Amino acid sequence: MGSTPLETARWLAEAISFWNEEKAKGKVDDVTQDFLFATIDLRHITTRVKRKWYRTSRTKKIGICFHHSAVLGGFGVDRRLIAQYKGGKKASFELENVRGLEPRPDELARAMALAHRYFGDPPRKFNEGVPYHAIHGPNSVLYLNLPFDWVTWHGNASNRNFLGVAWDALSTRESPAAKDILEDVGHLVELGRGEGHPLTEITCHCAYTRKPQDPGAEFIETVIVPAAKEHGCVIRWDFKSKKTARSLREVLAAAA
Repeated sequence: MGSTPLETARWLAEAISFWNEEKAKGKVDDVTQDFLFATIDLRHITTRVKRKWYRTSRTKKIGICFHHSAVLGGFGVDRRLIAQYKGGKKASFELENVRGLEPRPDELARAMALAHRYFGDPPRKFNEGVPYHAIHGPNSVLYLNLPFDWVTWHGNASNRNFLGVAWDALSTRESPAAKDILEDVGHLVELGRGEGHPLTEITCHCAYTRKPQDPGAEFIETVIVPAAKEHGCVIRWDFKSKKTARSLREVLAAAA
């Protein structure tokens, strides 16, 4: 995103400190593992504030770049919004219960409130939304966050031609719910190809950075490899950068 590693580390430290302070004041809440198996589409929202990390240019995406959320404890949820949704607050978006389950009121309120965090509402310090086109939330809701043809600063050299898709985990050590994520990938591929995006390649953010856990070897083995096979995609990960952890090469070789 145009910042040095030191600047990024400082920004993350400030953001985490600020969010922990807000949690201590009772203003935000952690996200827990609720299983709604549903989708929330936010792509139609036109009132979102213009952010530095997306451009007005449009491209057809050749593939998907997976990310592992770097926010400690997952993206926080504003408790006030949860209370408002429990009280009957109306939103300009809906939860599409695509898997036939009926969510509890508290699950639905939490899922709706988290959507606001992703598109940066209400605007405030460290709440600028996220640059990902889609997010697999900790509550197993798939959030379609940004129009697929938008160019966003989500993954270094993959920004222009890849959809940024994040797994919003609670920690770097959490194991992915591979079955749920694979269902979401199938839905994204169907939607994207239906809009004219080829989506013939799959990659991950760690292919461009020195972050071997973004996402890690387990995610690559249990999500990326089977998703590529199921949807006829090529796994693209080396890019001559030689920054990727050696373990990823071993995972792919073993899975081939």
